[in-house]
Amino acid sequence: MTHGENGSGQGLAAQQVFGPQAAVYATSKVHIRDDSLESVERMVDAANGSNRYGWTIDLGTGAGFTAFAVAGVSDRVIATDVTEPMLRQTQRLGAERGIANLGLSQNAAEALPFADESIDLVTSRVSAHHFRDFE
Repeated sequence: MTHGENGSGQGLAAQQVFGPQAAVYATSKVHIRDDSLESVERMVDAANGSNRYGWTIDLGTGAGFTAFAVAGVSDRVIATDVTEPMLRQTQRLGAERGIANLGLSQNAAEALPFADESIDLVTSRVSAHHFRDFE
């Protein structure tokens, strides 16, 4: 797991609020499977056709369900979150599902450690309302 800067200044608050909830997110039916996840899968499939994405990043991954959904069409999926307990759930659940191309990065969405134009697909299903200072 890589660790980076928290550009939003919100990381500590998010860790205090969402860290203790990580196990709940990992078993939440709404997060595991809902219409929004199915929409992500349809959009990714429609946009990509039969091609694969190189690197995909899932911002604010929580317990990782969106990252898991796009892993099959990506060479590498990086699940990012500011909350380490969420990333531990993502790692555990990804291993249970046999997802070998999953990486983790503890970062705020506003402070990612990736070079410009190095990511082929960016996803974020239920966390964008927490992000600040996007340019």
